[in-house]
Formats: sequence, C-alpha cells, structure tokens
Amino acid sequence: MREPRRSSGALAEARPGDLGQAFEFMRALWAVDHQLQTASKRLEASVGVTGPQRMVIRLVGHYPGISAGKVSELLHLHPSTLTGVLQRLEKAGLLSRRSDPADGRKARLLLTGRGRSIDAVRGGTVEAGFAGPWPASHPAPSPPRARCSTRFPTSCRADRSPPGRSERPGRVRRSVNRSTVIVDWCGR
Repeated sequence: MREPRRSSGALAEARPGDLGQAFEFMRALWAVDHQLQTASKRLEASVGVTGPQRMVIRLVGHYPGISAGKVSELLHLHPSTLTGVLQRLEKAGLLSRRSDPADGRKARLLLTGRGRSIDAVRGGTVEAGFAGPWPASHPAPSPPRARCSTRFPTSCRADRSPPGRSERPGRVRRSVNRSTVIVDWCGR
C-alpha cells in the first residue's frame, strides 16, 4: 500500500524512516556505496590505485595466472568494465598478461614487481578498515556467518531492457549477472 504524500510543511519534520523499509534499505546501500567511493579516492591518492584496481591486484596476487573471466566472476564486474581496469593496471606496470600455454586464445594475469608491492600494502586500504576493531554493537563476523545474497528484484535488474525498448529482431542477448551483492554482517 502506498503511503500518503506529505505537505511541504512536513519537510521540517522529515525523518529517514518515514518512507518505508525499501527506501531505508536503498538509503543504506547508497551510504555504503558513497563510503566505498570515498575510500577508493583516498586509496588512489595514497597508494596509486582505486578500490576496484586494488581488488583485482589482491585477486591476481592470491591466484597468480587467474583468467580475466574468473576475476570478472569473482568481483561481479561486467567483462567490459574489467577490461578497462586491466588496461589501466597494465599501463601502470602493475599487471601483465601471458598466453595460456594450454590455450593460446586465453590470457593469464600476473602481477609485476610493482604490482606485488601494491598487493603487499595493508594499511590505508578498504579491507584494512574492515579488519580493524568492530563496534561492540556489531562484532566482526566469522567467515561462516558472513552471508551474501545476489538476489535482486527482477524489476530492478541491470541486465533488463529499459521499459519501452524491445530487443532488435534476431539479436541474441547474452545474460549477464550484474546483481547487487548484499552482505549480512549480522549473521541473522
């Protein structure tokens, strides 16, 4: 059921919880996104890579020889988005691509010496913030308690055509999982 609209006089009394659970949930996600964007800019200024670039470096450092497709899958990034990240890391001399000995069409990702030094940085990173002390009201989860959900309402999915647009006849649309990942740190 839709809530009634409020008059302009109600603006002074506006409270975050007035618009319902769905709105509050979206506000919380946007707040997390804003904090991650801010942390990414700080990381770039101090270490020289953005948050997404750091995540790629950490994965390639942990899994030398990993394919770009697997990195894309693990980070929930569209392959075309990852291509730009990989190109910037290569141009900066932090990452190299080598042909897969078993299949020359595939590339394997490796860190350069400079990339390994960025991988070794532990302070001033987003993950360092999560590794630090947690407030008593929300203790840090143990790995089995941290649950993720990739469910996203079908009406909001990023891989759907915009309303009013139809696919071109004969065009095969590749389904891409671009669902938002929501982590339940409370372990409920």
